[in-house]
Amino acid sequence: SLELMTSDVQPAAGGWRAVPETGTVLGIRFVAWLLRAFGRRVVGAFLYVLCVYYALLHGTARRASREYLELAGRSAKFFDVVRHLHHFAQVAADRLLFLTGDWRSLRIEHHGHDFIEEAVHSGKGALLLGAHVGSFDAMRALAENHDVPMNVVADFSNAARINRVFGQLAPASKLRVISLSNDTESSPVTTILAIKAAIARGELVAIL
Repeated sequence: SLELMTSDVQPAAGGWRAVPETGTVLGIRFVAWLLRAFGRRVVGAFLYVLCVYYALLHGTARRASREYLELAGRSAKFFDVVRHLHHFAQVAADRLLFLTGDWRSLRIEHHGHDFIEEAVHSGKGALLLGAHVGSFDAMRALAENHDVPMNVVADFSNAARINRVFGQLAPASKLRVISLSNDTESSPVTTILAIKAAIARGELVAIL
């Protein structure tokens, strides 16, 4: 069963944008190779080892995870933190399966899909509002599979490295992003106009 629920780890000061992207391009490519060569189960085991290392050496993430788990009324011991980080890491790895279209090893269950198809066939477009859980790439892959025009409103500025590598590994991906990053090309007015234009074209726009 596919579990795509994740939780952002946010330190108190500066928010998630203040957290620098970790890891190397070589490391990301290694995990991608491991996934393609040995499958999701082997990668999941490797990621547990990686998350133990990360939880030991990255105090900011460890403390933020414990704070989140405690606020959620969950156990916040060391291996609870590791499992928390592993959910996030597994979703990041699963992105490659969706980007390459090779998600046969995942079981997908649809809930409320008829409402989305109805919105598309109405020709009016729609704005989809969601909680900060799940995977944009899963949504994109399923949208392409059902020929649903989908746009994602997101800020990927603190994940530029992994997105660049995934873009190289899956150049055929058609993820359409309406940017929320703090650069000069994506002001709030520009973003709002892009959302309005997409809906006017009868497309779906997803935002968390």
